[in-house]
Amino acid sequence: MEFGRAPDQFIPVDFEIENGVVKDAAPAAAPAPHETVAQARERIVRGFTDAALAGRRVLVPDHQLMNAGLGIYDDDRVQAIRETVRAFRHEVHRLEKVAAKAKSIKELEAIRPSFPTAIVTPKPNSAGKAK
Repeated sequence: MEFGRAPDQFIPVDFEIENGVVKDAAPAAAPAPHETVAQARERIVRGFTDAALAGRRVLVPDHQLMNAGLGIYDDDRVQAIRETVRAFRHEVHRLEKVAAKAKSIKELEAIRPSFPTAIVTPKPNSAGKAK
């Protein structure tokens, strides 16, 4: 039996003891390949979609969407929920278009979303109109 001390507070799964010191015997992880612009675009757009859904859930939780769909709320509240969801969708579509035009990862990472921060109140003449 050999004894060794570990420089860290853990013992690696595969290890060797050299001169009383525990050394990691697992091969070093290969560096991650560089991300292409297409991969970065996909990652950024997915992040925008996730952020939009999270932001929408804060303003309009899923149960309110279901209640609006079931007709539990009055027309003004339903219209406000529709306009809020529509605003998030429009912003995601705008971000997707901007991301599609970006030619570098730096340009992609510079894109900033502008999601609604409060319930969108419907415009007086927009009730019932589909966009």
